[in-house]
Amino acid sequence: MYNGNWIFRKFADISLAQLGDGAARDVLQAILGENADAVRHHPGQLAHFVVCFSLARTWMELGLQPDLLIGHSLGEHVAAVIGGVMTLADGIKAVEARGRLFDSETPRGAMLAVAASIDELRQQFVFGTNLFVAGVNGRGQTVVSGTEEAVSQVQEAMAAAGKRFSLLKTYDTPGHSPLLRSMRESFRRELERLTFSVPTIPIVSTLTGKLATDAIARVEHWLDLVEEPVMFDDALHAALDGHTAFLEVGPGAALAKLARAAAGGDWQCAVSSLSDGPDGDDETETTGFAHACAHLYSAGHAIAWSKMYGNAPEPAELPTYAFDRERFELPPATRSPVAPALYKDPSRRGTSEAEAFATEATLAAQTAQHLAPAPASQDGTQVLIALREIAASVAPDTADFADDLPLVSQGMDSLALTELRVRLHQKFGKMAPMSMLARGASLIALAGWLGASSHGSRMPDGPGPLSDAPPEVRHDVDESALVVVLREGSGPVIALVHPVGGDVLCYEALAAAWPGDPSIIAVRHPYSDPGREVKYLSIGQLASLYRSAFVRAAGRIPDLLGGWSFGGLVAQEMAVQWEAKDIDAPPLLIVDSPLHGESFVTRLERIVSEFDGEEGSRLAATLLADARFDAMLDNDFFLAEARRRAHPDTFAHLARLHAACAAALARHRVRQVRASIHYALAGRGKTEASNDKVTASLRPLTDGNIIVTVFDDDHNSIVRAPSAGRLARLLNVVASDDAQVRRMTQADVS
Repeated sequence: MYNGNWIFRKFADISLAQLGDGAARDVLQAILGENADAVRHHPGQLAHFVVCFSLARTWMELGLQPDLLIGHSLGEHVAAVIGGVMTLADGIKAVEARGRLFDSETPRGAMLAVAASIDELRQQFVFGTNLFVAGVNGRGQTVVSGTEEAVSQVQEAMAAAGKRFSLLKTYDTPGHSPLLRSMRESFRRELERLTFSVPTIPIVSTLTGKLATDAIARVEHWLDLVEEPVMFDDALHAALDGHTAFLEVGPGAALAKLARAAAGGDWQCAVSSLSDGPDGDDETETTGFAHACAHLYSAGHAIAWSKMYGNAPEPAELPTYAFDRERFELPPATRSPVAPALYKDPSRRGTSEAEAFATEATLAAQTAQHLAPAPASQDGTQVLIALREIAASVAPDTADFADDLPLVSQGMDSLALTELRVRLHQKFGKMAPMSMLARGASLIALAGWLGASSHGSRMPDGPGPLSDAPPEVRHDVDESALVVVLREGSGPVIALVHPVGGDVLCYEALAAAWPGDPSIIAVRHPYSDPGREVKYLSIGQLASLYRSAFVRAAGRIPDLLGGWSFGGLVAQEMAVQWEAKDIDAPPLLIVDSPLHGESFVTRLERIVSEFDGEEGSRLAATLLADARFDAMLDNDFFLAEARRRAHPDTFAHLARLHAACAAALARHRVRQVRASIHYALAGRGKTEASNDKVTASLRPLTDGNIIVTVFDDDHNSIVRAPSAGRLARLLNVVASDDAQVRRMTQADVS
């Protein structure tokens, strides 16, 4: 970073200017990794301070102003300078004295990080004389400190018990223990020369694990910080409010991983400044920093690009599918019970809501029974042992896994989950869906899934969601991998069906912008994962499958149902099938879906009409071989850039998926529903489109109310920011109006 980022270098040089020439040279050499054998606490602690301070100021220069500060051990000195407790000059003086005294006035000792709780350790060892708790970093993540002999005994016991441990590089110093009391008075004299103030930015102190009081502006606080344990886990939980974004400023990603674990496995909640890329610490610092910028930008944090690049280029709009072979999916939050239905009409067609829902719930229960993990086989124990070994091999050093707890809640981040999937495929020939892992699969659940996927069908043999599909399809679909929670709230439940590309990440901006507090649940295509063989499913089959998957996941039908493009037509068929079961379908929210009579649909139907003898997968394959459809992939499905840039295998999979959906669309014959339709038309470039024409085209889809709103957007931009915000507000308003009409109608009837 010093040689590759001018902002970082500016603040590093400002820091080094506070030191004498000799000390500044030693610190800079330590930062650059030169003469590493000569580095101990001095100048090592100063080098760490300068790196962390310069990174923090770099982010602030780029527009990210902290609302709260937490410093792990020495990091609290950095937090104090950023937060106004000390000036930079005094902060450097304090750290210089701290490092120097660590080297000259402390006894020898050691520190060990162990995957065990304090209670576990206290049952085996005596603390308070030669052995001390030096820190609590997470659930079951403890650091001990003490004499070399005492720490060695803990290390041997952990090894014998099969617990993971890591001997920390502390230059033979028993940090954060009373054994450092020997430097207390010398350090006091140094600190008493400095000026302290109350924080101007709130600080959660790792001395107490709580929001810092005025005591942080007293010398005793900084003396105690040397001798007392680091209560980092308490500090993390004090900062968590469900919306906290953690940004680790320092080398490595250990603290970011701990923050993700504290947040229940939410890998998006924490970003490492220098190790956020797919290769972690193996990447250069500037590459890691670039990944961190991208992570923060994609999470909605504005970056002042012009500060780094001068006349920064405009951000490019990228396609919504991945170019790489590996799938990256934002993990949904753990589901809580969803809110009561917003739309109710228990009298319609003589069927009560409870009876109607029971019909659908019965189907979901039957499906769930068939999808349950198979009983443990005689090899189940060996499978679980193998899973433990695989998980340990890909996990962060601080993780220790319980068999029955979600992996994401035990410190396994997205990179580890991705590697876990690869190892599972290598070992068992099965690759668990990322959504399954991200939603909270444990080792036991994985063992059951491996057993179930190896011992027969995962779909019911009798009538069910895919009873009319070919056997190879019925046995190939895992419903639990189809549903992705994009947003979880206490308001209405909104279901969005994937567009023709099969994935649902395109709905992120729409979900984030939706007013109020809805739960937004998306349904993705069963063959959207790169590398999966794409098999043909009709729109009717997809709709049946998605109804079952949604009810199994949410426990009910949605309050609002819709989709963009191809997804809107599948959503309409889902409503048709619910009404056929005497279940009142929710209002439909359809976004720029292809309608009968449009140029696109007419051209597609004309091509397909020449292949009357072809059906299903054969029709999809024939379409792929047709030059006219190939041109449509570029011009109508907007895949020209993907064809040029994507890996050939990735593009081939994407093309097959589009062909399968296009074949299903061309063969589909719509049926009317009673549910209302709210249609958002992307009007840019559609000179022939008008409100009246679209309404007429929608009438075959519903005999209910139709509302059409025209947006000055094209087909792709309508679901992207900032258009997604306008779209979300409109759909929310018309859906609320629909709910009011329904309530008034019910009142009139009663």
